[in-house]
Formats: sequence, structure tokens, C-alpha cells
Amino acid sequence: SVTSFTIGKATPVVTPTVGTYTYNGSSQGPNAATNTGTGSSYTYSYSGTGYGPSATAPTNAGTYSVTATVAADGNYNSASSSATSFSIGKATPVVTPTVGTYTYNGSSQGPNAATNTGTGSSYTYSYSGTGGTSYGPSATAPTSVGSYTVIATVAADGNYNSANSSSTSFNINLGIPVVTPIVDTYTYN
Repeated sequence: SVTSFTIGKATPVVTPTVGTYTYNGSSQGPNAATNTGTGSSYTYSYSGTGYGPSATAPTNAGTYSVTATVAADGNYNSASSSATSFSIGKATPVVTPTVGTYTYNGSSQGPNAATNTGTGSSYTYSYSGTGGTSYGPSATAPTSVGSYTVIATVAADGNYNSANSSSTSFNINLGIPVVTPIVDTYTYN
């Protein structure tokens, strides 16, 4: 007589392929995997603090986990990986001080604004004299006529590291005084 038997599907082990990720404003994370079977169709579920689970990879800097699931095929069951950790690191912005024209007026002055390629908006400044000008480094802008440099530092935020500008030159120039004669009343003598 004929005796029936069954060969059951095997269950593969699934491993997400984790790379290195740095914040760039786009969603990112592991989007490839391997398995010990023959399946080639995957789905992904991403989770993190305050994020997911979602089929869309996260965007913001932080620590997350991904679970990769391979679809079943003729010889293998569908299977999921364990939750696998990955991180999106903070990006480092480029900082540029905004330099103006400065003329001696008895008050401290110098660059006190900057821009950066990130989203930080809190800056500190360090001023130093150069050449024959002795000053600083100081968080207070200089007062005297001379040649100086400034380094602007932007504070870190959720997606960007703190970063310094390069040492940027500026001058406080001599002012041109306005001379006004004092006129009185004069009688021939």
C-alpha cells in the first residue's frame, strides 16, 4: 500500500543588515536583510522611543530597533528577525559668523550673529586679538581699534551636534572725529 508522508517547510533565521546612519532629514535605517532560507521578499518594522512601530524608517537622530520579516516561499515559512538595534547619529553643522563693518565708538563690538547648516539657534562667541592686537580670548566683544578673530559656537539640538566656526577675522577701525570750532564774539582791540 501507499503510505503518505509530508515534508514540512523549514523556518529560516532572518538577520537585518545594519549600516551607519547620520541625520540628513530623510528617513533611514536597515532596509535589507539575509536569511538562511530562499525567501527574498522582506518587510520591516521600526520602533524607538516615541516612534512606531512603523513600516517607515525613522528620520530623527536617536536609537531604534528594526524587525525584518521574510515572506514564505515553497520550502520556507515566513519568519521574523529579533528586534535589532541601530542608531541615527547627529549631524555636525557648518557654522559661519556674520561679520560686519565696525568703527571705534567706545563700546564693545564685533560679530554677534551667525548661521549654520543645521537647526541650532543658540550661539556663543569667543573673541581674540591678532597681529599686534592683544585681546582675549574673551566672550565679550572688544572695544579698541585693532585686528581680531571670532569663533562662533552653535549649541547642540535634537539632530545636530554642537559645532565651532573657523577663526574668522574682523577689524575695529579708527573713527574720523568731527571737529567743530567754537565761535565767540570778538571786538577789535
